[in-house]
Amino acid sequence: MALRRVLFTIVVAVFSTLSLSVAFLLGRSSWENERPSQPIRQLAAYELARAIPPHGLKLAGRDDCTPPTETETALLQTAVDVLAFPHEMSRSLGNGSMRLLSSPLIRRGEEAVFFLCDDQNIFQTAQMYIQENEHLLKGRLTEFGFALIGRLPSPSADLARKVAESAFSDTPQESDSLRRDLRPLARATLASIKGASTPYADRAFSEITIENSMGTGAAQIAVAGGHPQALAKVELLMDQLLVSLPVGGPVPWDQRNRLYEMAQALAFAGPAAKDHVGPLKELMNREVESNATIFGMVSLPPRRMCPLLEQILQVPITETEYTYCDPSVGPFGLEQ
Repeated sequence: MALRRVLFTIVVAVFSTLSLSVAFLLGRSSWENERPSQPIRQLAAYELARAIPPHGLKLAGRDDCTPPTETETALLQTAVDVLAFPHEMSRSLGNGSMRLLSSPLIRRGEEAVFFLCDDQNIFQTAQMYIQENEHLLKGRLTEFGFALIGRLPSPSADLARKVAESAFSDTPQESDSLRRDLRPLARATLASIKGASTPYADRAFSEITIENSMGTGAAQIAVAGGHPQALAKVELLMDQLLVSLPVGGPVPWDQRNRLYEMAQALAFAGPAAKDHVGPLKELMNREVESNATIFGMVSLPPRRMCPLLEQILQVPITETEYTYCDPSVGPFGLEQ
């Protein structure tokens, strides 16, 4: 009898557990059918990146940068050598090498930071390996990919098409670390690749606006691609925005960024933009908001515009009326 009671108790417990499980599943199914189909918490919208062209090899063949040591050169050469292996083999090591090559090397001293000169030959070799082994062509491009493409002496047509796919994608191109849409960066990168913008100039011209960085990035492509009406449109939009701003105070941060991006569009035309440089000069006669991080926004002269004006006028910047452009004052990068 005792054994029967034990067996009966076990059977009852098992059936009770099964009943509770069935009831839970039925209740959960009913709740899931009744709950709203919309997610409870909407993800934050993507922030548009700024349309700033990659740094490129601006520190190649100059005498105002710091020559790398043998060890620093060996580091760069090692990174390039990794790219001689196919993407499928190098994987994370290859990605790390490309990240290292995507920006100028910096040497940090006790009291100063030194930007090292770029070696054109090293990047010629990197370009060859990247093209041979189809690095950067698999998956999506993010910040370091755009930066590295901008540092290659002559990016391949395949890489240019890859950049254009991101630039004109119908969906946001997400950053690898932030909820940021990189399409404006892709547009600025495409404009910086010599000859790559021409097939996209008409479409880009139709998308020009100074309201956001997608529109200013489109302006850069249209100008770089040689659209016959692009320079006049850029000049007009810059004039209209400057006229709309209050007189006497600094140009606000967001408007400053859009004007900077449009000025970059003018610079892509070089001397051909001389007749359209009026709004750039007007901007350079004003102060702009600059992000001093922990100190907030401060008012500074727009020193980042000095190299662009020099590129357009084709005269030494020290021969212009903008005394703050004198390189002896400090590097242009001090203005954020």
